Amino acid sequence: MRVRSTGLGRTDLVLEQDGLAVKDGYLLLSLRSTEPVHWHIRILLEPRDIGRFFLSLLRGSFLLWLFSIFRKPGTPPSDY
Repeated sequence: MRVRSTGLGRTDLVLEQDGLAVKDGYLLLSLRSTEPVHWHIRILLEPRDIGRFFLSLLRGSFLLWLFSIFRKPGTPPSDY
């Protein structure tokens, strides 16, 4: 997974999922940054966040991505 942070300018962070757990009614997503820095990132998702996420997946751009997953991805776009 690639993520861009405003604090790092146009540098991409390469992330790997470390874990997924339920804690006090939240979904806790743990990520580990492997490039260019080594950070541990935790994200607490509320139920409404999860609902919004799934609604966005159902929109057209996800379906286009789903049909293209069997192709090797190219270089990520510079404006994401």
